[in-house]
Amino acid sequence: MMRISVFTLFFHILCLRATVKTTPLHANKEEAEALLQWKNNGLSSSSTSLLDPSWSINNLTNLCSWEGIICNSGGSVSELNLPHENIRGTLEQLRFSSHPNLSRINLKNNSLSGVIPSAISTLLKLTFLDLSNNNFTGAIPVEIGQLTELRYFSCFRNFLEDVIPFEISNLQNLRYLDLGVNNMKTPNWSKFHAMPLLKHLNLRANEFTLDFPKDLIISCPNLSYLDLSKNHFTGQIPVSVFSPLQKLEHLDLGKNFFQGPFPISLTYLSNLKFLCLSYNNFSGAIPKEIGSITSLQALKLANNSFLGNIPPSIGSLKHLQYLSLRKNQLNSMIPFELGLCTNLEYLNLHHNFLTGELPPSMSNLTKLVVLDLGLNMLSGQIVPHLIANWTQLTSLFIYSNNLTGRIPSEISLLTQLQYLSLSSNQLSGCIPSNIGNLKKLSKLDLDSNHLSGLIPSTIGNLTELNWLDLAHNYLRGTLPWEVGYLTSLSLVSISSNFLHGPETLSIFCNLTSLSLLFIAHNKLNGDIPISIGILGVLRHLNLSHNRLTGHIPSSLGNLTLLEALDMSCNQLTGEIPWQLSKLGFLEVLNLSYNHLFGAIPRSGQLDTIGNDSYLGNTALCGFPLTLECEASRKPHVPSQEEEDEDSGFFNGFSWQSVTIGYCCAFPFGVCVGYFALRYGKLNWLLRKLIWKRGKGSKNTVSRRHARRTN
Repeated sequence: MMRISVFTLFFHILCLRATVKTTPLHANKEEAEALLQWKNNGLSSSSTSLLDPSWSINNLTNLCSWEGIICNSGGSVSELNLPHENIRGTLEQLRFSSHPNLSRINLKNNSLSGVIPSAISTLLKLTFLDLSNNNFTGAIPVEIGQLTELRYFSCFRNFLEDVIPFEISNLQNLRYLDLGVNNMKTPNWSKFHAMPLLKHLNLRANEFTLDFPKDLIISCPNLSYLDLSKNHFTGQIPVSVFSPLQKLEHLDLGKNFFQGPFPISLTYLSNLKFLCLSYNNFSGAIPKEIGSITSLQALKLANNSFLGNIPPSIGSLKHLQYLSLRKNQLNSMIPFELGLCTNLEYLNLHHNFLTGELPPSMSNLTKLVVLDLGLNMLSGQIVPHLIANWTQLTSLFIYSNNLTGRIPSEISLLTQLQYLSLSSNQLSGCIPSNIGNLKKLSKLDLDSNHLSGLIPSTIGNLTELNWLDLAHNYLRGTLPWEVGYLTSLSLVSISSNFLHGPETLSIFCNLTSLSLLFIAHNKLNGDIPISIGILGVLRHLNLSHNRLTGHIPSSLGNLTLLEALDMSCNQLTGEIPWQLSKLGFLEVLNLSYNHLFGAIPRSGQLDTIGNDSYLGNTALCGFPLTLECEASRKPHVPSQEEEDEDSGFFNGFSWQSVTIGYCCAFPFGVCVGYFALRYGKLNWLLRKLIWKRGKGSKNTVSRRHARRTN
C-alpha cells in the first residue's frame, strides 16, 4: 500500500512540473520572436551584429541567456539591459505588448532615433526606463502617464520637442525624472498634479520660458535635486517657493534670466549642499543670512549684479569647497572670515571691485587648488607666509590689480602650479631664480609690471611651459639660451623690455610649436637667421622696433600659416624676397622704416597689402607705391619652377647632405670632447668657443658698418 502511494505521489509531481513549464515555454517563445523581429526590422545591420550570436532564431529556447536579457523566475523577460552598445535603430518595431512582465528597460548611451512609441504604455509593470543619451525626436507620448509603477524615467540628452505632457504627473510612484538637454517647450505648469515622492528633477538645457515654475515645484516637497539651469526663465523667484523643500540638497538655476534680489528663502534650506545662481540678472546685496546654510559645499553666484560687500558670515560655511563670486559688482575688502573656510579648494573672486590687501587669514586655505583674484583693485604686497601654505595650488591668477613689491621666492614652494598670472600689477625687483622649481608650469604671465634685472636661466627647467609672457617690463641683458629647451612653447612675448644680443632669434629656431612670437621694442641686433623658416606653425611674428640688420631671409616664405609679420623700425637692407608672396594667409605686413630697396614683389597676398606697410623705405618702388620702377628693376613674379626649387632647397637639405655633414663633424666632435674631458679643459674650451663666436659677431657687425659708411 505504501509503495502505491509513493508511486502515485511521484506521478503527480511529474505531471505538475510538466504543466508549470508548458505556459512559460510558450510565452518565452513569443517574447523571443518579438525581440528577433525588433532586431531584424528595427535595428541597423551594424547593431544586429553586436547582438549575435545569442539573439538568433536557432537560440529561441535560451532567451534568458541572450545578451542584455534577464528573466524572472517564470522564464519571462523582466529586464532589457543594453546600455553603451552603440545600437542604431528605432523602438517602433519593438512589440511591447509581447512583454507583459518587463519591469526594467535600460537603453542609455546608444544611437537610437525616431519617436518614443505610445505603445510603451502597455508595459504596466515597468518601474525603470532609461532612454538617455540617444537621438529620439518628437514628443513624449501622453500615454506615458499610464505607467503608474514607474519610479525612474530618464530621457536626458535627446532631441525631444513639444511640451512636457502634464500626464507625466500621473506617475505617483516616480522618484527620478530627468528630461534635461532636449528642446522641450513650456507647458501649463498649473495642470500638473502633485508628485509627493519625486526626489530628483532635472529640466536643464531646454527651451522653457516665462516665470519660475512655482506650481510644479511646490507640489514636490520631497525634492533633493532640482536643476532648471540653461533655460530662458525670467522674472523674480517667488519669495517663499523654497520653504517647503526642506530636503533639497542640490539647486541649480544658473544660465537663465532670473532677476531681483537673492531669494532669501534659500537661506532656510539647512540641507542644501550645492547652490548655483550664476549667469542671471540677480542684484542687490548677498544677504548675511547666507551663513546659515551651513551644509553648503559649493556656492556659485558668478555673472550677476550683486553689489556691496562679501558678507563676513560666509566664514560660517565650514564645509564650503567651491566659491565663485566672479563678475559681479562687489566693492568691499576680502573679509578676514573667508580664511575660516578651510575646506575651500576653488575660490574665484575675479572681475569685481575688491580693494585692500589680501587678508593674512587666507594663509589658512591650505587646500586651495584654484585661486582667481584677477581684475580687481587689490593692493599691497604678496606676503611670503601668505602663499607658502598654498602648496596644492595648480592655478594662481592675481592679474590686473595694484599689487606692489617683489615676487616672493616662496613662490617656488607651489610645485603643483600649472598656471601663474601676475600680469598688469606694479610688481618690481627680479624674477626669482628658483621659479625654475615650478616644473609643472604651463603658463607664466608676468607682463606689464616693473620687473627688472635678468631673465633667470632656470626658466629653462620649465619644460612643460606653453605660454611665456614677460612683455612690458624693464628686463635687460640677453635671453637665456636655456629657453631654447622649452619645446612645448606656443607663445612667447618679451616685447617692450631692454633685451639685446645678436643670438636671441636663433634661440627660438628649435621651438617648432611656436605659433605667436612677439619680440618688439627691444634692442636686439644682428641678422635674422635663415633657420627661422623652420617655425612652420608660426602665425604671428613681430620683430619691430629693434636694431636688426642684414637682409630679410627668403626662408620666411616657408612660414605658410603666417597671418601677421611686422619687422618695421629696424635697419634691414636689401630687397624684399619674392618668397613672401607664398604666404597665402598673410593679412598684416609691416616693413616700414627700414633701408629696403628695389621692386616690391607682386603676386599672392602681397597684392592686397597697402603702401603704409612700406613707408620709410625711400628706395622701394612698384605697386602699391606711387614710385614706379625702372625697366631694369621691374617687380619679380615667381614662376612655378622657382617656387618648387626654393621650397625643395629649404625643406631639403637632402638626406645626402645631412649625412655628409654628420660624418665629417661627428669624429671631430668626439676627438675634441675627449681631449677636453681627458685633460680637464672643458671650461677652457667653452670659453674659447664663446669668445670666438662673440669676436666673430663683433667683427661681422663692424665690417657691415664699414660697408654702409663707405
